[in-house]
Amino acid sequence: MPTRSEILDTLAASQEKVTAYFQGQRNQSYVNAHHDDRMETLSADLAAARQETLNLLEQFTDEQLAAHASISFAADRTAGDLFAANAQHAAVHITWIEEGFRQGL
Repeated sequence: MPTRSEILDTLAASQEKVTAYFQGQRNQSYVNAHHDDRMETLSADLAAARQETLNLLEQFTDEQLAAHASISFAADRTAGDLFAANAQHAAVHITWIEEGFRQGL
């Protein structure tokens, strides 16, 4: 019989797979919907999304940012860690876009 820890590890791995699947679906839906958009439009959308994130971040106190997240897949991270991960994730996407432009894609 699996231990409690093994069961929790399995559930966490399953949650990560489900989250990755739906994130992939959401990403592909965005690509499909905006495939023919002009670069200026995409850039403006990115700037607006970034500003929304910054506006949300400003609402958090230092204590809230230091608090551990209450969502299961990020229970070992603080709210501040999640904001930082979001920024790093966005930077990776921007790097990929810039590399694509350099390659003429």
